[in-house]
Amino acid sequence: MSTGREEHSLKREVGWYGSFSMGYADVGADIYIALGLVSLYAWGGAPLAFLAAASAYVATGLAYAELASTYPYAGGAQVYSMKATNDLMGFLAGWVIMLDYIVDIALFSMASAGYLFFIFPQLKAMHVYLGPAKLGPMTIVSMTLIAFLIAINLIGIKESSRFNEAMVTPSLIIQLSILTLGFALAFSPALFWRQVKELGAPLHMEVAYNKWMSIRTQNMLYGLTLAMSSFIGIESIAQAAEETRRPHRWIPRASKLSVAVVLFFCLGMSVLALGAMPLREFTADISNPLSVLSSRIPYVGRHFSVLVAVTGFLVTLASANTGVIGVSRVVFSMGKFNLLPRWFYSVHPKTRTPVRTILVFGSMGALLTVLEKLERVADLYNFGALLSYIFVHYSLIALRNRDREAYRPWKAPVTVRVRGVELPLVGVFGLASCTAIWLMVIAFHPTGRVLGFLWLAAGTVVYTLYRWSSKLPVASRLGAEMVAPGMVRFHTLVLVRLPEKLESIADLISRNISKNFTLHLMSIIDPSIMRPESVEAVRREAELELAQLATSLKRRGFSATYEVAIGEVFEKAAEEASKPIYDFVVVFKRRAARTKDKRAEKSMTEHLTRLVGGKLITLKKRWWP
Repeated sequence: MSTGREEHSLKREVGWYGSFSMGYADVGADIYIALGLVSLYAWGGAPLAFLAAASAYVATGLAYAELASTYPYAGGAQVYSMKATNDLMGFLAGWVIMLDYIVDIALFSMASAGYLFFIFPQLKAMHVYLGPAKLGPMTIVSMTLIAFLIAINLIGIKESSRFNEAMVTPSLIIQLSILTLGFALAFSPALFWRQVKELGAPLHMEVAYNKWMSIRTQNMLYGLTLAMSSFIGIESIAQAAEETRRPHRWIPRASKLSVAVVLFFCLGMSVLALGAMPLREFTADISNPLSVLSSRIPYVGRHFSVLVAVTGFLVTLASANTGVIGVSRVVFSMGKFNLLPRWFYSVHPKTRTPVRTILVFGSMGALLTVLEKLERVADLYNFGALLSYIFVHYSLIALRNRDREAYRPWKAPVTVRVRGVELPLVGVFGLASCTAIWLMVIAFHPTGRVLGFLWLAAGTVVYTLYRWSSKLPVASRLGAEMVAPGMVRFHTLVLVRLPEKLESIADLISRNISKNFTLHLMSIIDPSIMRPESVEAVRREAELELAQLATSLKRRGFSATYEVAIGEVFEKAAEEASKPIYDFVVVFKRRAARTKDKRAEKSMTEHLTRLVGGKLITLKKRWWP
């Protein structure tokens, strides 16, 4: 018999490689499309455009690594924004990323179909008549592929994750082969240095140009906005957080690995392209840039075109699959927190998959392929993703200060404090860089600008009407109150008898206690057994030792404070251990101590056991004579 919780809970069946594959498939597939486009506009500045966009991507990946492991819920940016601000902001973050995933399903299923046509040209002859309407081969094949992905996702997240893994692995091998052979056999440093100096294409193209900057500069900036599309998709890891095993460990690892691998391939391919062939030849066919690039590799190039097409088919299909996973989970989460109708908050009792959202929004992606040419709609891809990243970076900064007690299994590096406010530099830089690139998207992509703001306006109306009809406030924090960290912190009193071998104590704690235990180290000095004039000196010495122990524990990832208390040992220990702020009390016991010490430790353990019961943790340590 299933419980009510099981009826609405997802199943944790995604491992670290499955989590990585989601992030890589959604991001890594973009290089198969974006490399040619970025080079067309940025020209010799393509590596620089990718590097600038990559800096924002790295910051975003690290922000997701911290937030998704701290709050392992389906929904990603929607959950973090809701927790950091209110339900309305959470809805808007979810609303824009929802559209991105629908466009992702359509775009990459059509890209997969394009590669399939290259492998099997006879498929181009297909067509189907539905009354007066005629469906072309692109729509037929794309819809068939999406139906296949929907079926896999209905079966279960484990099957969907394994499918991604199977698609991603060959892609990694082929891309690494292209880079290795390309740099070894086709790369010309002289050609690279000659072309890399030409920043921005000299040609007029479909860009909303202004009169204040040169054509080359504007094309370079436009190329930067396109380069950012190569790094969109890292949030897919967060969408599956509720279905990832050991999320506190695997999500940071998968996020960081995905960032590193995508960065390596994007920068590597853009540099190789500049040194392997003239830009005019490379940008003559932007539909299949990796095939064009691999064809220039001596001896093996002619054999690579089919391999690249097969790999392109696999990884773009995996990207479409992450779109199905992502949109179904974000809408499932929005239903859970009453941002959209609760009807969407439902899972199949056997497969534990969100069947309703998979069917509804997977079908919406399939219907979008009827348009066949999505270049204009694709402008929304950058608009929505960058806006959601802005929400994520703001949430990282806000939650570091609003929810300081939350246990963070992994924290983004480098933090400064300004007047008591904690500022993670990853969040500050990510917020600034993503905002700057988003503003460039608004400036240079008129279709994305108009459709993006229309989509936001439509969402605001939908959300407001739904909340009014449900008699819920529009901008409350009801959802935020439902979001708790994945692992709570336990405030723990650690009683330390000095002198001690500090590194041994630190090792013992590290081996036996989880890092979500906040440690307060305490040593008690009994003034009745020493001369009054020596008490202060003993206190200072004890304080120095505890400070060293706290520093050693912090290096191991613990949060540790320390204090030296004055008083009768048993009375003071009982007084401190009884305080309600402590969830646990830790004492140490030697395995073979001197008789006097052994009696004292036994008496202390028995005394505290009677007082705090199950809150007492006894750690056994070796005694060295």
